[in-house]
Formats: sequence, C-alpha cells, structure tokens
Amino acid sequence: MQSTNLLDVATNVATLMFRANPNANFVRYQSPSFQTSIYSIYLMMKLGDFKSNFISFFSKYFSQNIILTIWNLVNNYALDDIIRIILYSIFIYTNLQNIPNTYIQKINNFSSFLYFAPKSTISVTEFHGGLSKSSNYYFLIDGNNLQHLMAFAVPGSVQKIGFKNPEVLYNVYINDIYDKCVVEFSSSNSGPFSNIEVFPAIDLVLPFDLRRASRKPITYLNNFNFKWITTNEMSFLRKQWTQVYMQMINSIKSISSTLSSLLKYPPIFPSLLNIQMAGINFPLSFLIPYNINARQKSLEGLMKEIHQIWIMLQIITYLKNQARLKLLNLDFSQSSSNPIAIFSCNGQDCSLWYEFDMNPHTMCRGLLWNLNSGPSWLENFYQRVTKCINSSTVTSIPLRPDIVILRGAKNCQDILSNGLSVEIVIECKNQQYKFWSNNIKTQILPYKCIFNPNKMILASMEQIPNIIKTQLSNNGVIAIDLVEPNNNGITQLLKYI
Repeated sequence: MQSTNLLDVATNVATLMFRANPNANFVRYQSPSFQTSIYSIYLMMKLGDFKSNFISFFSKYFSQNIILTIWNLVNNYALDDIIRIILYSIFIYTNLQNIPNTYIQKINNFSSFLYFAPKSTISVTEFHGGLSKSSNYYFLIDGNNLQHLMAFAVPGSVQKIGFKNPEVLYNVYINDIYDKCVVEFSSSNSGPFSNIEVFPAIDLVLPFDLRRASRKPITYLNNFNFKWITTNEMSFLRKQWTQVYMQMINSIKSISSTLSSLLKYPPIFPSLLNIQMAGINFPLSFLIPYNINARQKSLEGLMKEIHQIWIMLQIITYLKNQARLKLLNLDFSQSSSNPIAIFSCNGQDCSLWYEFDMNPHTMCRGLLWNLNSGPSWLENFYQRVTKCINSSTVTSIPLRPDIVILRGAKNCQDILSNGLSVEIVIECKNQQYKFWSNNIKTQILPYKCIFNPNKMILASMEQIPNIIKTQLSNNGVIAIDLVEPNNNGITQLLKYI
C-alpha cells in the first residue's frame, strides 16, 4: 500500500510529539468536531506560506527545537504529502495519549502503533438513500471481494439520523482496514454516478480533497464478488440476469445504436438503465448494501424498465423493417409530452408512447397546469375513470399504462385538441404470475375500461397459466406470455401492431 512510508513517518512524528508533550490537545478525535478540526488544520497548512503556518501552528504545543526536528523529518516530501503526514501524526498522537508511556519506545512504525493501539477508530459517514437519492457507500477491497465497510463497524457505534435518505454514522477499527483500500460509490437525485473513487482506507481520516483517490469507471466493480449479496440473489445473477436481462440490455444498446441515424437527439434512458448499459455485468441495485428490501425494490424497478424498453424497441424495429416508421424520438422519460415514434397504421398516423400518463397533475409534463380549463372530453374521461375502478380493490388510480398506441395524435397538443383515440394498450409484466395476479383487477381490467382501446394486451415475460389466459380472453384482454429474447412471445405480440 502506497501510504505505508507516509504512515511510518507520521508515526515517528507523533511519537516525537508525544515524548515532547504528552498532553497537547490538538483535537479530541472521538468528538463530533473532529472532521471540522482536521479540515481547519488542513486549510491552515495549505493556505499561505506553508512553513510559516507550520511553525506557527506547532508553536502552541512545542519548543522551537522540537518544531525544527519535526520539520526536518518531513520537509523532503511534496507539500500534499507533508500535510498528510501532519494530519496522520495528529490522528496517531490522539491515540498515543491512550497508550501507556512505557510502550512508546517500542513504537517504530505504523504496524506496531496498531499493535499497541488496537482500539483506534476512524469515523465514517454514509447516506443511505438507495440509488435514486443523494447517497454514498464505502466498500472495503479484500482480494477479489468487496465488503460493505459498515460490516466492520464497532459494535454499538452505528447511528442513523433521519428517516428518508438517513445519514448513517459509524466507527471502524483502524487495524481492520489500514492496509487495504476502499471504494466509494455515490449517487445523486438524478441517479448513480458512472465513476467510483478508490483510495487507501486510512485516508478516510482526511478531508475529501486530500484523499489519494483514483477515479475509475463503474465497470471496475465487475472484478469483485459482493459479500453482502444473498445466496438467492447470486442464483438470480447467474440465471435470470445473465441469461435474460443481459440479453435485453445488449439488445437495447444494439438497436438504439442502429437507430441513431434516424434520431435528431440522442436517446434518453432512465438513469439506472443508462448507467447499466455502460458494460456492468451485475444489476446496479446490488450496490445497495445496507438492506435487502431496498435492494429488491430497486431491482424490481430496474427489471421492469429493461423489459418495457426492450419491447418498445422490438416494436420500433418491426415498424422500421415494414417501412412504416415516420418519426423517431427515443426519449424514455415518464410523462413525456411527445411520443417515442410516429408510424403509419391503417391509412393514418399512429403514435407510440412510453408510460403514457393521464394523471391530471403530471400528464404531458404538467401541461394541464398551464390551461385555464381542460377540454370537455377530458372531463368525460375522468368521469369514466370513477365508473371503471372498484374502490375496494384499487388502491391507486391506474392512469399510466406501460405502452400505448394512439390514433391520429402526434403530440400532447393533438390529444388535448382532439381527444383520446386509443388503438392498443400494452401492459408489461416481467415477474411470475403469482406476483402480479392482483393486478388483473387493480390495473389490467381498469386500463381496458378507462382507455377503451381496440386491443388490450398483456405481455408477460413469464408463463401465464392457461386458465388465467382464458379468463383474460373472456374479458377482452389478449394475454401473451414468454415475451423475452429466448422465446417467441415477442413475435406473437408484433402481429397485433
């Protein structure tokens, strides 16, 4: 590890300082103000004339002879390394205060310091907001394995502040991590970052901008096993993810690349899928280390998006091959004000929409908010909604089907002016029937009633029991299963487009 030499120098400096003045109070390491104090020391050293600041700072605690001795130990290093040595030495010094004086003579490097100070800790702060909020997680590299750093937390040290996106504080023993490196993975409200930071674990004690971080693409994590992943999750990774979802992701990448010449603007994919397509061989959701339920919820959303968009691009490819495609805009944002594609159908133009939204406050990106009053057909539409749903079975009003094909409308303004004329509604399901069986009453049949399409299609990635297919057919729903790359369900679906 690159930090060993600097740490040894810092140990020598700390030992020298301790012998000269065992009671200096630079900062109380365990206090909440430690990081702030360290940062103020860092700034004081960094700004202005370094040597003058160095001497001025230490003159509060040591004689001029000791200060010059310390200076002679460090002045051959680069400035940032000197500052690291000083900050390390202050960190070590505060722990030396807890070590019996008789041991000080035996401490000649950082390893021996750890031997005599096994309870030395570093404080760590994370934000646990999944992948869709401002979050950050630290992982310890141990050979080919990654382990969530919180797995090494000192018992009783974990504190959670807040509920949504909580700030999580914990301490780790420095002798558990000092000779290893950590990975920092972060996300914002816009989704995960495409790069990670890798740096020596001991640098956790330093300010962010002083850590010797190496920025790497997130694909770097393909090289590791995630120790927080369960046996069932590993089985899913080897089977469904690799054999089905990775095929769909590769197909999405390939088709969108092929269609690029037809696009005026670059494709816009949901944030998780956009990063996922960078070449990551595991679900991004697996990087949520602290809670299997949060990980599973994120994974379900990611898998649903992949399945939906794969079907959309299969439809677009089909239309292109039939020379029916007129306009293309691969913007897979929710509540879009424009369709994904416009194409010819039965002598007129039709439009293909992704997650078509008829919720009044979000439809067409909030277009209704700018109108003094909505068109009369819209009022009739919402009256029909109240007739179509059963309040005893529907917990949320189903107004955003996965895929919709409209007749005539090329944009939201056309819809507002002329009303809805729905050719096809496609609801996509990527899980086994038992997980979405309740959706037949709460979502699929209400969609058929509310949107009144010529064709209501259920596209399932998994097998649908024959008796359920029959029941759906009796209610006017076309149920197509095995809609995934390894079966012919997609071929059956395309016959209805």
